[in-house]
Amino acid sequence: MSKKEELGNLHKKWKEECRCELKKTATQAVPGDGNPDTEIVFIGEAPGRSEDKLGHPFVGAAGKFLEEMLSLINIKREEVYITNIVNTARQTIATLCLKKKAVAENGY
Repeated sequence: MSKKEELGNLHKKWKEECRCELKKTATQAVPGDGNPDTEIVFIGEAPGRSEDKLGHPFVGAAGKFLEEMLSLINIKREEVYITNIVNTARQTIATLCLKKKAVAENGY
């Protein structure tokens, strides 16, 4: 099985089985994108609003900046692999952290 197929299977499994709080509030999961056989990988924190809407990593302002930087060294976006630490929109991460903090402080 190729890396691309393995990543596809992993994403499918995540979509079907993940029950985390972040997934409940996201529009969709944002899997990695690009060439999984590359030696160059970019890893962001989490998808933003644009990524959540379109379902691809680094498509907002940061993505445009990344593409500009890659073009300066003659590398196309399709030649690298781009992903995030988490697959759901980051605006929900702050809410989840606040909930966990409240539980830790109040014991419930």
